Amino acid sequence: MKPWLLWVGLVLAVAGCGGIGSNDFDGDGSVDSADCAPSDPSIHPAAAESCSDGIDNDCDGLVDCADGDCLIFDECSGDDDDTAGDDDTAGDDDDTAGDDDTAGNDD
Repeated sequence: MKPWLLWVGLVLAVAGCGGIGSNDFDGDGSVDSADCAPSDPSIHPAAAESCSDGIDNDCDGLVDCADGDCLIFDECSGDDDDTAGDDDTAGDDDDTAGDDDTAGNDD
């Protein structure tokens, strides 16, 4: 075998993988060193935060309602969304005007 052919193959292999040390094991487009879940393609720095799954989907160190990305959603705004155990006292939805719902949005 010709040595230059082996050398070209090695260069192409390294270039095709994004360079040494920039692996993307799960194929989500984020290098493993920046990906907080390098084996899960649904979790990476460019992912949208899902606000009710208990997972830091976008690798910013904040989970669900603690992530500012979730503040616009009802489940994080403090409004009563008729889910038992959410933001009501004693964990139940009481349908009382003036309970914990935003004014005008009582259930």
